[in-house]
Amino acid sequence: MKKEKVDRRSMRAENSIKKVLEAAKALFIQHGFKDTTISMIAKHADVGYGTAYTHFPKGKDEIFLTIIEEVIADFYVVANTEYTVNSKEEAFTFIHRNITRLIELSVQHKKMLAVFYESIGISAATKEMWQDISDRFIQRIAQNVVQAMEKNIAHRNDFDEEIVAGVLFYTVENNLWKIILDQTVTPQGVIAHNITEVYTNGLYK
Repeated sequence: MKKEKVDRRSMRAENSIKKVLEAAKALFIQHGFKDTTISMIAKHADVGYGTAYTHFPKGKDEIFLTIIEEVIADFYVVANTEYTVNSKEEAFTFIHRNITRLIELSVQHKKMLAVFYESIGISAATKEMWQDISDRFIQRIAQNVVQAMEKNIAHRNDFDEEIVAGVLFYTVENNLWKIILDQTVTPQGVIAHNITEVYTNGLYK
C-alpha cells in the first residue's frame, strides 16, 4: 500500500513537472525570456505557484535551463567530435561538415535558441552555459591546430592555437546567431563554404 502511494505521488510529480516544462516552453517562445514569469508558467500549466517552485526551486532560470539543455546537448555532440588532422583536404571536409551541422541545428531549434540568445544577457546561469559551450568548441579546435603544426601541414608552426581556434569559432558563432535571429539572407551553404574556405586556407599549407 505504501509503495502504491509513493508510486502515485511520484507519477503526479512527474506529470506536473512535464506540464510546467511544456507550458514554459510555449510561453518562452511566445513572450521571450524576460517577460515570462513563474506565475504565468504555473497558470498556463494549471499547477499551483508553490508547486512550480517545489519542482524548480531556482525559479525561471532553472526551468529554462532544463528545457534548453536538450537543445544544447546536440551542440555538445558536435563540440566533442574527435578528429585527427592528416591533411588540408580532410580538414576541409571535417570542418565543413561540422559547420553545416551547426547551421542545421540552429535552424531546427531556431525559436528556442532565439530565447536563449536573449537570456544570455539577462541570466548568469545561461551565460555560464554558453561560455562552457564556447570553451569546449575552442579547446577542441585548438587541439586540431596543434596537430596541424606538429605534422607540418600548417602555414606556420608558431601559431597560438587558442587564437586560431577563436577565429573559427567566433566567426561561426556570429553567423549562427544571425541565422537564428533572421539577420541574414545569405544562403546557409554559402556561409558554411566561405567560412571553411577562408579558415582552411589560412591555417593549412
